[in-house]
Amino acid sequence: MTYSEAKTLAKNFLLGDNSNANITDLIIQQSLYEVAMLCEPENLIIKTTCGKKPDDFFRLIEECNDKKIMKYIRKPLVLEDDKEIDLDIQLHPAVVFFICSYLSFKNKDYYEQKANNIIAIYKSNQSVINN
Repeated sequence: MTYSEAKTLAKNFLLGDNSNANITDLIIQQSLYEVAMLCEPENLIIKTTCGKKPDDFFRLIEECNDKKIMKYIRKPLVLEDDKEIDLDIQLHPAVVFFICSYLSFKNKDYYEQKANNIIAIYKSNQSVINN
């Protein structure tokens, strides 16, 4: 899903609630950060040698291990509207629902729960894949 498609989808969900929603890059960035805080998106994982923090560091997910490797989550990027959302494709709907939760007048909790459900499914799938 591109950023433009995510904005369109969020605006459609918000019809009849906040029909004049202004979806800014800051709102998109916040929803990307929220997703990246709640799970470990595969395409954001960076592995480095112990003690070397990457420039685009967002959060540490694994301390220095026996292989002298550390794992970080890099900051997700807000790119041009025609670019794919900078997260694993399975998490794109969570970004849309977090955007809706920030801008909704009537259904904030509903949209936040939808986003969290998507993240829970993603985490469950990741644990099956990684075990």
